[in-house]
Amino acid sequence: MSNPLITGYDDFKHNCICQSCGEQFSIDLLIPDELWAKITPKPETDGGGLLCGSCIMKRLEKLAYEDGKYDYWKLTKDYEV
Repeated sequence: MSNPLITGYDDFKHNCICQSCGEQFSIDLLIPDELWAKITPKPETDGGGLLCGSCIMKRLEKLAYEDGKYDYWKLTKDYEV
């Protein structure tokens, strides 16, 4: 995937592949285990699977719609690499 808004994006090391859309990504989003269990691409495994940020959000939106609830989350930087 190319991003014309970020200089050098195509040379950036992508170390994960989303198991939903197949896109490469490098940023991990950590969500609570009980929520991950509802959206994981690998429900047969205990906590396994990889999703890009976009697919995580799409699945959370679908889940919120199905549950009839609106949730909000605050993103914070856990550590610097």
